[in-house]
Amino acid sequence: LPESISLIPSLKILNVSGNQLSKISSEFKSLQNIDVINLRGNAFRRLPKVLMYFPLLRELDLGENDALQLKISLQVLSEIKLLDKLYLDGTGIRRLPNKFTELKKLQELSIGNNRKMDLTQMFDVLSDMKSLHVLSLENSAITELPSNLATISSLAGLVLDKNEEIDMDSVIDYVQRSG
Repeated sequence: LPESISLIPSLKILNVSGNQLSKISSEFKSLQNIDVINLRGNAFRRLPKVLMYFPLLRELDLGENDALQLKISLQVLSEIKLLDKLYLDGTGIRRLPNKFTELKKLQELSIGNNRKMDLTQMFDVLSDMKSLHVLSLENSAITELPSNLATISSLAGLVLDKNEEIDMDSVIDYVQRSG
């Protein structure tokens, strides 16, 4: 990633998707106005610590970083105080660490395209996230919604497209319990 980008202090959106990046230089700390970063389709195993220094960062796309280690990356994520949209689709996540609840402002979470997720465990963790309004689980090979989905009391939107085998009775049951 060219360090000359760090010389554009007015930059608000940075899209560096699909570049096989695995790190970002600390020189990028100077980009204090960044509020959206797209790191989709790169080679991150851990989140760059420089992300903690973007005080206005609200939206972060980490999708398709299939080597991402979420448990280790939470140290950085939890320091992003205004983060309200997070995309983790296609990262191979199977379980959400309990510390995920430290993302207090998170309103939208896309975690689809992770076909081996433990949904019951994930919903247990997400039930403590009072600001979560939209959850996207597209293309996740879901066959049935666990009953504990209804414990995510703030949830207003649920995206389940491309889950061809889903039992619609479990979806209807969820809608009736939550609504």
